[in-house]
Amino acid sequence: MRRLKDRTGLVEALCSVGLADGRTLLASGSLNGTVRLWDPATGTEECVLAGHSSPVAALCSVGLADGRTLLATGSHDGTVRLRDPAVGSQKYLLEGHTDLVAALCTVGLADGRELLASASHDGTVRLWDPTKSNLSAGFRRYDGSITAACSLGHADGSTLLATASSNGTIQAWDPLTGAQEHLPLFEGHTGSFASLCEVTLADGRTLLASASHFGAIRLWDPASGTRVHSLKIRPGTAWCSVKLADGRTLLATGSSGGAICLWDPATGAQLHRTDIDAGSVRVLCSVELADGRTLVATASGFSDGAVRLWHPVTGTRQYMIEGSSRSTGHATSITAVCAVKLPDGRTLLAIGSGDRTVRLWDIEGSLAAQIPVRSVPRALVAFDRTLAVVLASGVLAVDIESL
Repeated sequence: MRRLKDRTGLVEALCSVGLADGRTLLASGSLNGTVRLWDPATGTEECVLAGHSSPVAALCSVGLADGRTLLATGSHDGTVRLRDPAVGSQKYLLEGHTDLVAALCTVGLADGRELLASASHDGTVRLWDPTKSNLSAGFRRYDGSITAACSLGHADGSTLLATASSNGTIQAWDPLTGAQEHLPLFEGHTGSFASLCEVTLADGRTLLASASHFGAIRLWDPASGTRVHSLKIRPGTAWCSVKLADGRTLLATGSSGGAICLWDPATGAQLHRTDIDAGSVRVLCSVELADGRTLVATASGFSDGAVRLWHPVTGTRQYMIEGSSRSTGHATSITAVCAVKLPDGRTLLAIGSGDRTVRLWDIEGSLAAQIPVRSVPRALVAFDRTLAVVLASGVLAVDIESL
């Protein structure tokens, strides 16, 4: 186990960065405007990247054609910086936004290149060539702040960039030209967006899923911009996509009313609804098991401290990891959940709690490991052979192979 301690400010962003030598570093962005690179295998701080004058709000790993990887950092100061994580040097300063940079993502092109997309509260999206400081495309201003972005496959084989605004609209852009004239405008949400994601169906079609802060998930046809389905959910609903072994992708939602629902994005139909007596559902995640099954893990947040695993096809509960009612459980609310794949093929469930612990469980309820931490876990991220625990004061990196 390694504790990565950043005493200079709250951690606001986190991502993994692969290096040409095969190592993977962990990048953390802080409120004090710095980015730190950590070796999760040893817990050592590799370097501190300064330059931003305001908090770092977004991080993104950018792969280059020559095999190198750059780290993109976006800040409240309105700039994006491209850095070489191998040596810690800044390659390019990307300027042009007039408000904070809220999101970064890469967009793959048909010719094999990758562009870097930056979305800002100034209402614009910019596409950059990461091999130089050139602006490839600048998208026109929104009537509102851009709050979410994702790449989106088009029916013709090209890749689009989807962006969501606080005015309740989504736009799809051609990342090569920045043009939006012949691409759809998605309208219908009330209020700002919480997230966007691409959903691939069993028949090969791709839909765009959008979730708002005010209680709606909508599925869109990216070719026409028409709304295919609308899922009625409560405000504050947690959701995740679930890929099944038969090729289908379902959506799982959990509400403040204590209901777990499984939806078929191809039809918009609700497949199952399960009402639980453990309070509101605060956290959802998909768990892929070594035997090929995929389950949905739910945490009830402030109630019994338990995590339940559900079969996504039948809606039946498969396992329950008990909370404070049993001697081995968490004593307070659950704040984060994530699936952790071990080198031997097993999958454990990592659960962070308000009692300042992270526990790893076998799905049948056997406690595999307990990790005390100094503050409440804000998020859990599993990558390669490391479990990253995001805390208010830093990042704790746990070597999965040592568990």
